[in-house]
Amino acid sequence: VRSGDGFQGTCGALLQSDRGHLWTAPRAGTFVFDTAGSDANALYVLTGCRGQELGCAASTPGKSASVKLTLAQGQTVLVVVDGMARADQAVPIRYTLRISEQGSR
Repeated sequence: VRSGDGFQGTCGALLQSDRGHLWTAPRAGTFVFDTAGSDANALYVLTGCRGQELGCAASTPGKSASVKLTLAQGQTVLVVVDGMARADQAVPIRYTLRISEQGSR
């Protein structure tokens, strides 16, 4: 886990605290990354610590940030939760990062 303001996605949260989480796909499939129920402003997925952005989403009132990606088995990505600053709190917000596999239809 990395914290501070080390990352910047294309969808917002400029100059705000962020945390990065490395995650490896256990099998090939489509995965959904989200922060439902959290106050984070943005969520983005990179190919690595300084890698290419694969997806980026900003939260809006009533809708949390969510990114859906198709990954190969064993593919490692960096999931960044950004925009954790809040003017009414002296400490970063708490958040839950969920990763779920989307079933085939």
